[in-house]
Amino acid sequence: VMDSLNPAGTYFEKTLKEGDISAKGMFTEDSKLAVKKDITDKLTAEQKKELAKLANVEKTVGSYDIAIENGTSKGKVNLTFNVGKDIDDRDVKITHFKKDGSVETFDKKVKDGTVTVETDSFSPFVISLIGKVDPNKPEIKQPKEKDKDGKTPDGNISKDKSGDKGNMAKDK
Repeated sequence: VMDSLNPAGTYFEKTLKEGDISAKGMFTEDSKLAVKKDITDKLTAEQKKELAKLANVEKTVGSYDIAIENGTSKGKVNLTFNVGKDIDDRDVKITHFKKDGSVETFDKKVKDGTVTVETDSFSPFVISLIGKVDPNKPEIKQPKEKDKDGKTPDGNISKDKSGDKGNMAKDK
């Protein structure tokens, strides 16, 4: 809720911290970060559908409903999620369900146990760990052997990864 009594110019650059989350940006003096964790069961059916569309998700690393209490923010805020050093250098996808119903996604790599996104609004964020794809091994373990129905899989399908990315981009 915007406080109309709050004159412009009373924003301070600060970092607010709560649990695994920190937010760096311009906030009014008494702003506090309010974080609810593990909120995937509270998501709407539509939001759950969006998450189900994500490809190659190994697991959900964290889900948070983030709000600012006792104040407001102005402009862009850098939100940093502490997801743990055990997934350093792994790829994650962060899905942000905005209040207007739109969905914002960020593709990030975990560094020093954290990922940071720049956003101008809060509300639910879900962090998904993307499964590892070993570039040296094709995904089909034995491309030369016959599959169950006796056909030999087409080698081109398993090796060509460039086509996959194109389709994902168009899907947005």
